[in-house]
Formats: sequence, C-alpha cells, structure tokens
Amino acid sequence: MTVRVRGGEQAAGVVLDVADQWVLLGDGPRRVLVPLTAVDGVAGLSAVASPDGGVVARGLGLAHALRALARDRVPVRVSTDGGQVVGRVERVGADHADLTVTDDPSSARGPGGAVWSVPFAALRLVRSG
Repeated sequence: MTVRVRGGEQAAGVVLDVADQWVLLGDGPRRVLVPLTAVDGVAGLSAVASPDGGVVARGLGLAHALRALARDRVPVRVSTDGGQVVGRVERVGADHADLTVTDDPSSARGPGGAVWSVPFAALRLVRSG
C-alpha cells in the first residue's frame, strides 16, 4: 500500500497496525507511522479487510504510538508541514511531541541538541529504522 500525505510525500509498505488516528506501515526493518489526519490519498488497498483489533486496540491514539518510540529511544525522521526533524522523540503530550535534533545535515531544524515541540496537527510521517 502507498500513502500520500499533505505536501505530496509518500510512504509505502505493508500495513502492520492501524488505529483510529494512525496507520503503521512496514518495509523490512523500516517503519513509518502515518497520522491519518495527514493522509490525502491511498493506493493499493485490498478489496478485503481483516477483522479489526477491537475497541481497545483501535482507540490507541497517536500519542500512544509516539510514546512507544520515545520509550525505545528509536531514531526517527519526522516530516512536518515546515520541513523535517531528524532525532529522537523525547516526550509526548496530549497534542504535541518534543523531538531532540541529532547532528544530521539534512535536518531543517538546526544543530544537534535543539529540542522542537511539534504539534500533532503538523505531523505528516514519522520514519524509523
């Protein structure tokens, strides 16, 4: 399946998990967390759907998925409406995530060590692996 988000960026992979607020795609060791509010198109959907994971699993919000990345200290590349942040998720609030920037020259958010608070509404893709 391929997902296109605001701004035209795309992510492709197998659907590993899905909830009311997000979908997790996998391609080998790579994972992409996609907030459903950022999606503006999907290609390659199956004509059949598997049974849902129940009310509890579907109800796990975006904050829950981001907290798992923070807990595991997973390096991420986060695409936002304003560019990319390369680093680690440090803290997750009800409506935002705090990201510590690493020294990656492709990051548009400044030098390593800077902390950016990114509203969930600005998130497009969260890539790991």
